[in-house]
Amino acid sequence: MRQKKRAFAPERDGAIKDEVQKLMVAKFIREVYYPDWLANVVMVKKVNDKWRMCVDFTVLNKACPKDSYPLPRIDQLVDSTAGHKLLNFMDAFSGYNQIRMDEADQEKTCFVTSQGLFCYEVMPFGLRNAGATYQRLVNHMFCPQIGQNVEVYVDDMLVKSQDEGRHLDDLQETFDTLRQCHMKLNPSKCAFGVSSGKFLGFMVSHRRIEVNPDKIQVIPKKSNPLLDELPHSTGGIGVVLQSPEGDKLKHKVHLQYQATINEVEYEVLLKGLELAKSMEAKSILILGDSQLIMGQVNGMYEAKEERMKKYLSRVMRLVKGFEKADFDQIPTEENVEADDIAKEASANEPVDESDEVQYMPSIDVPEVQQVDNRGNWMAPIISYLKDGRLPEEKDEARKLRVRSARYVLMNEVLYKRGFSQPYLRCLASDKANYVLREVHEGAYGNYSGARSLVHKVVCAGYYWPNMQANAKAYVKVCDQCQQFSNVPRQPSEYLTPMVAPWPFAQWGLDILDPFLLGTRQMKFLVVGIDYFTKWVETEPLANITQQNVKNFVWKNIDHSENPYRGDSFQASLWKQRSYTCKSTHGQSQGDDVLRQG
Repeated sequence: MRQKKRAFAPERDGAIKDEVQKLMVAKFIREVYYPDWLANVVMVKKVNDKWRMCVDFTVLNKACPKDSYPLPRIDQLVDSTAGHKLLNFMDAFSGYNQIRMDEADQEKTCFVTSQGLFCYEVMPFGLRNAGATYQRLVNHMFCPQIGQNVEVYVDDMLVKSQDEGRHLDDLQETFDTLRQCHMKLNPSKCAFGVSSGKFLGFMVSHRRIEVNPDKIQVIPKKSNPLLDELPHSTGGIGVVLQSPEGDKLKHKVHLQYQATINEVEYEVLLKGLELAKSMEAKSILILGDSQLIMGQVNGMYEAKEERMKKYLSRVMRLVKGFEKADFDQIPTEENVEADDIAKEASANEPVDESDEVQYMPSIDVPEVQQVDNRGNWMAPIISYLKDGRLPEEKDEARKLRVRSARYVLMNEVLYKRGFSQPYLRCLASDKANYVLREVHEGAYGNYSGARSLVHKVVCAGYYWPNMQANAKAYVKVCDQCQQFSNVPRQPSEYLTPMVAPWPFAQWGLDILDPFLLGTRQMKFLVVGIDYFTKWVETEPLANITQQNVKNFVWKNIDHSENPYRGDSFQASLWKQRSYTCKSTHGQSQGDDVLRQG
């Protein structure tokens, strides 16, 4: 599967070149030739005006089976830190890149740039099972320590000590494990010997667990269209839509209900997707610092709680309304603009007229369907196009997928596609009868026939499956059409076919040769065919003579089992005509043709 190379502006192309050079020096990538898998890079601008290079592994991730290795529950990890006096927060340096890719799978991670074709020798960020693979690694590394003095969630590690006396011993044991496995840490993101700190979005200490103050406000930011999101318990969320030209649209939402952090994270994501859809965005890129939410949407993590499953299902239904939607996790410090807007939404100020107030979670708001599904032929198609629902039977599900390819759902209205005509609005039975009546006998109706009536309905921009049958039935019961229609002059019964074949009676004779010498020196074959009944008579001969042919005609044609033989031959004048033709073997052969005349 090879993606077509995308073109980048000079600024982005220069950033790609620098990033490729860094990866080559670090021996994270290598150049490849003739790859079967090829993806494009995606450039995302950071808050510090630098570029982040990502690889679009969308196609590869769809082909990869899901690794169901479980991830630890965040609430249990956070709760386990309570009561420990000294804490040590550590973060792996390019954690995913410290795992080597299997040599047979390296070229599946190929990506294209203006510098050439490259593949990763280490596990890159963005693969479907990257998180599960890394979690399996750290679980094996720290197996004796997990639950005792170490807690690990993917690349976030925490070393905890009950008292100061065991602090150095716990660190020494952890460092020995890191050295043994050759894992490197990022010093800028590590903190040692502290009493409190940030861990998985929470402020943990030996006394209690608090919400991270940096994440109290919730806000998404959208660019190209782009969306960033942050968690929050109550208060306000905000959305910034940014077009490729740099135009921005800000929207604030005041939440008037209590919600968990993960629920608010999903609310931010849903609001951003809804606004992007209302702006008729075709392709979106969503950036968020929530590893859990981004992982669930990308399929890397599993949503186990019932409410999280509902939120995830709602997100995936909205994503289907875009031609392309990518999700990427970013560091918290790159979400500064989103934080500022969230603070404005949560401030104790009067609500502006342009602000939105939300009184209940999105998953608790009942969805309003376009039409009543009972007895409606459009209901299965709308349900599949909107929610991806299919019948349980495999055959019915396959038929519905094929049938739905001819339709498109726009603004909650179903339309039928056409090869050489515009979209046709689909109608239910009640509206279809109204349209037939108006077109046939309305202000501009002319009581046309069924075929003309269907043509006019299609030209008016409407469609339903049985419109041909409905039009015929409607015209038949129309009183005006019955009174003033043309009187048919057609016979009241079918014509009787002629059964006498005599005017068409005709036989043809042909001689086939040469064949391999057979019994009694037979090497010729005389064939007679009745052109009307297709009756065939044959006889092998040793020599072709006039008498042998006459005997064949007398015995096989005039006295054969053919139902049209006998008297017709005796009572007719026979004409024998000989002519020369070219055989298939390049020899001249005299053929006899008997015609009844």
